[in-house]
Amino acid sequence: MQVKGTVTTVRFHNEESGWTVFALSTEDGPLTCVGTFFSLAEGEDLEVEGELVFHPKYGEQLQIKTAHKVEPTTTEQLIRYLSSGSIPHIGKKRATQLVDEYGVNVLTILREEPEVLLTLRGIGPVKAAAIQEALIAQEASSRTMMALQNLGIGPKTAQEILRVFGTDAMEEIKKNPYALVEQVDGIGFLTADAIAKKLGVEEDSLLRTKAAISYFCEHAALSDGACYVTQEELDRGLQRLLGGIPASYAEAIFALTVEERVVWDATEKRLYLRRFDVAERAVAMRLVLLRENAGEALTVNLPAIEEKIGLVADDLQKAAIAQAARDRVVVITGGPGTGKTTIVRAILELFDQNGLVSALAAPTGRAAKRLEQSTDREALTVHRLLGYRGGEESSGPTRNAENPLEADAVIVDELSMVDLPLMAHLMDALKDSARLVLVGDADQLPSVGAGNVLHDLIASGVIATVRLEHIYRQSEQSGIVRNAHRVRHGEMPVANEMGGDFFFLPTKNARDAADLIEDLVTRRLPDYYGFSPFQDIQVLSAMKRGECGVVSLNTRLQRALNPPREANREWDVGERHFREGDAVMQIKNDYDLSWTTA
Repeated sequence: MQVKGTVTTVRFHNEESGWTVFALSTEDGPLTCVGTFFSLAEGEDLEVEGELVFHPKYGEQLQIKTAHKVEPTTTEQLIRYLSSGSIPHIGKKRATQLVDEYGVNVLTILREEPEVLLTLRGIGPVKAAAIQEALIAQEASSRTMMALQNLGIGPKTAQEILRVFGTDAMEEIKKNPYALVEQVDGIGFLTADAIAKKLGVEEDSLLRTKAAISYFCEHAALSDGACYVTQEELDRGLQRLLGGIPASYAEAIFALTVEERVVWDATEKRLYLRRFDVAERAVAMRLVLLRENAGEALTVNLPAIEEKIGLVADDLQKAAIAQAARDRVVVITGGPGTGKTTIVRAILELFDQNGLVSALAAPTGRAAKRLEQSTDREALTVHRLLGYRGGEESSGPTRNAENPLEADAVIVDELSMVDLPLMAHLMDALKDSARLVLVGDADQLPSVGAGNVLHDLIASGVIATVRLEHIYRQSEQSGIVRNAHRVRHGEMPVANEMGGDFFFLPTKNARDAADLIEDLVTRRLPDYYGFSPFQDIQVLSAMKRGECGVVSLNTRLQRALNPPREANREWDVGERHFREGDAVMQIKNDYDLSWTTA
């Protein structure tokens, strides 16, 4: 659907994402529109194209796919545009004066001859310059947006490009269209490559080959957690991305190496992203240093430890305690329910006996809270322990080699979730005399980020490792625990046992599965077990879209568990709809923010 109109009301605008809800006055009447705009003012004329949809709460809306501003031409449009608020220091009275004086050429005159503004009362050189700059910036932004859309770039992505590069965006893109991949969210190599072809970049250009190699390595880290790619993997990746191995292949690797973006291991035929090569070497060197500073073994009073925590240690548990007393770096691993947390409590008592100051940490807030509850000691996320500020992605740690942790011993639980860069920061923050105990299940999935730290430490055979085998936590009859170990040993899980806690419920299709999930959460599990749908039940899905995806299930469960009520407030944030009383999950920390209540 294509339509022209005038923006009459901007109802909502998110400064960060650009998500905007506004009313458009058209020949057929007012129309509610939603889309991404980083600059939109009431009174502006637009030509838009999109899909007309029906929102269950807000009714008919046009979801905009493409849009461009139409410079006003009539007297009425010009007055409305100049007095919209997007041009500083001009209200309706001044706008009317200017249009009456200069007619339909008023915008051109104001851009090229701003001194005419000095004839208006209250307008001096500073204000005249500000008006001129605003008009020129708006024209440049509009021109840039049109040029980007002519390259096949959608409005949302074009707005992001404009935000990153400003009105010089086209000049920057012509210099290196592949810079879009690294600097603009939502643009991958194939999109940038299509833009490059339209701009005449040669298929065998060094710029293109470097970008493809860099993108493939970054993608391998992001999607597979890979710190490096083998030459064979790289060759296959370039075949897919470029359709063949370019003649500039070797030159591109050399250039990326000189730019310190990659490291080529000629012996193993591996290409590392440099930051991962540096992190991997730093972790290894620090571990070696800690092991070499072994010193004397700690004194172990096993009966006192057992009495303090109510433990009668088996042989493996005794071995774990003895290992922690002997070595400065110890890995303790084992499947679910094998008593890893109990051993952490025992090792804490060991450190206490020897007068050591201990620190406890885990990769996530939930894991840290669980560790704190089980040990009755303060436990922090690894990021908080290291002193991150402003969120874990926007700043580095304040604890490092120059400002090390004060703890004599650091115990990190759930290490399988710790990626290589975070492990490098942790190692850098330990003082040279520190002891380090790393705890986790080596058979769990590796971290989301690059690296498989726990698995690699165990596989190295260099770090002292104790694997716990006996199942203690929960009943040995727990289907969850037994099946976790069955899967680890390559056996099929056993499901649907009478009185059990592990069930497999097949359905014919995704719609039936979604119906079943809703029924389990809202009725069957609460009725049978007395569970609270908000406090005791969590639904996990392997995908975002589709009937059984996160988006659809969240909408279903919100409708069933927390329907609209007159007393409850509601918010739209982008495409998400929140309602007071919803259960929400925090997925990113910003340690500089304070709690506030709405």
